[in-house]
Amino acid sequence: MFFLLGPLQFWTRIRRFLIVHRLLGKIYILFGIVSGVSVLWLVLVFPAIGELLTQFVTFVVISALIDFLVLAWRAAQKRDFRLNRTFMIRAYAIALSVSSAGIFIELADWLFGVPFLRSFVPASALGVALNVVVAELILRQTRRT
Repeated sequence: MFFLLGPLQFWTRIRRFLIVHRLLGKIYILFGIVSGVSVLWLVLVFPAIGELLTQFVTFVVISALIDFLVLAWRAAQKRDFRLNRTFMIRAYAIALSVSSAGIFIELADWLFGVPFLRSFVPASALGVALNVVVAELILRQTRRT
């Protein structure tokens, strides 16, 4: 649900219907926090690929995701919609980094024959880095216009 509702939050036509946009935003934040807490629990309870390093990095990344969602909520409550949008974009970018990492994992295997276990940690780092950079470039560009 988190990944399905994310694009709707950024769709201009939906934002015209404030009641729908607000309701979807609340559901989006709720699912994002529930998903984040679930990931933290899973990484701590089950052995992670990359072991302690993966657990630590996942904790940092998911904590940032949850923080961004809470900050987005607070900004909306204060009616600071520019800041709300900023934190929603950052949260969605971090969440999508899992998909980006999957692409890097597949490319590592396809191009270089690097197996999943060896590519997981660097691909995950690349996924987060790429998505954060793209999100910040989008935010920088939209601030100028």
